[in-house]
Amino acid sequence: GMLAGVADLLLLIPAQGYTMLAIEMKTDTGRQSPFQKDWQKEAERHGIRYEVVRSFDEFQYLVEPYIRDYEGRN
Repeated sequence: GMLAGVADLLLLIPAQGYTMLAIEMKTDTGRQSPFQKDWQKEAERHGIRYEVVRSFDEFQYLVEPYIRDYEGRN
């Protein structure tokens, strides 16, 4: 990444009561770095939903309802 700790994917739309969605992609055994854990805490403090995702299915399960909620309100 370009900036240490920032999530891999940022969905910059408010939905499900959150200001945006931040997604950290990891393998089954991947672990967050200390920078990532710090960024997660700060993001959550500002109303950002932060999730660690380990598969495409998990990504899809997370993102589809998030986008549907946003589209349903706009």
